[in-house]
Amino acid sequence: MTALRARLARPLIAGAAAAGLLAGGLALAGAAPDGTAAASPSVTAAPGTGDAPGAGDRGEPVTAVAAQNRATVYPGRIMTWNLYAPGSAEPEDYAKEIAAYRPQVLGVQEGCRGAVQKTVEILKAKYNLNYNVAYGTALNDRANCGFWGGNAYGQAILSAAPITDQGNRLYPDGGSENRAYMWVTTVLDGKPVRVYDTHLAEADQSKVRAKQVEHLLKAIGTQQRVIVLGDLNSRPQGPELAALWNAGLRDADPACGKVPQAGCHPTADARPSNKKFDYILLRGINPPGVTVRDSVHSDHDIVYTTLDL
Repeated sequence: MTALRARLARPLIAGAAAAGLLAGGLALAGAAPDGTAAASPSVTAAPGTGDAPGAGDRGEPVTAVAAQNRATVYPGRIMTWNLYAPGSAEPEDYAKEIAAYRPQVLGVQEGCRGAVQKTVEILKAKYNLNYNVAYGTALNDRANCGFWGGNAYGQAILSAAPITDQGNRLYPDGGSENRAYMWVTTVLDGKPVRVYDTHLAEADQSKVRAKQVEHLLKAIGTQQRVIVLGDLNSRPQGPELAALWNAGLRDADPACGKVPQAGCHPTADARPSNKKFDYILLRGINPPGVTVRDSVHSDHDIVYTTLDL
C-alpha cells in the first residue's frame, strides 16, 4: 500500500523534528550510495485483547515491560510491519511496539532512514535490545522524510544476529513511484538464512507487481533457506503472486496460499478494506502460523511468526 505521502506530508523542518531525526542519528554507519548500510559489529488477537498469547506465541505473553526486563529478543520470532511513514508516529512509538514483541528479525516498509536509525537507538537505550540494521532506499524523499532524514525512504531489516552481507535493488518499473527489494544474510537457529524485504507496486497495478515478482524470484534463485517479508499489495490469490507459490514459497500462515483456506486472516490495509497485503514467506522452513496485532501507529497490522527451532 502507499502512504499517500503527498497528502500526508508535514512541513519540511517540522517533519524532520517530528520524526526525531537528530543530527547524531542521520545515517547508518557505512551507508552505501544506494542507501544500504554496513552491518554493525494462524491465530489472531482481536483489537483490545492486549498481548494474550496465540499459537504463534508458544504460550508466552510479551509486553514492553517484559522486553525491557529480559533484554533479549524472542528466538525465532520473525516480524513484518509497514510503518506508514510519514504518519504521526515518532521513533519512540515504533520502538515501543517493536519492544513489545522482541522479534529476532524484523522487516519494515515505508520507513525513513533517519527515523529507523533513531528507533534502533531507542531500542538499545531504553529497552536494552540490540539490533544490527541494513537499509534499502527506494526514494530519495526529502519532502517526506525531512531535510535531515538522509533523503532515504524505503525498507529496512533489523536482525539481532550479525548481518554478514546485504544489498538493495530498485525494480526496473516501480509503478507510480520507485519500489525496491533488499536482502541480508544473517543467522537463524545457528544456520545462515537469506532474508528479503520488499514493497510491491500499488494495489491497482497488478501487471507491474507481476514483473516485480519475476525480478525478486531471479534474485532468490535456487536458495533453499529463505524468508521474504513485505507489503505485496495483493491478496494471496492474486495472479501476480502465483509465481511465488510455484517457486516453493509458503506463507507462514498455512491457510494463506494460492487458494486461501478458511482462517487466512486479512492483514494490512485493515482500515477500511481488510485485505491481506503483508506476508512472511518461507522456503526451507516449516510454516508455523502467524499472529496479527492491530497497530495504532499504522494503517497496517503487525504480523509475526515464531518459528519452531
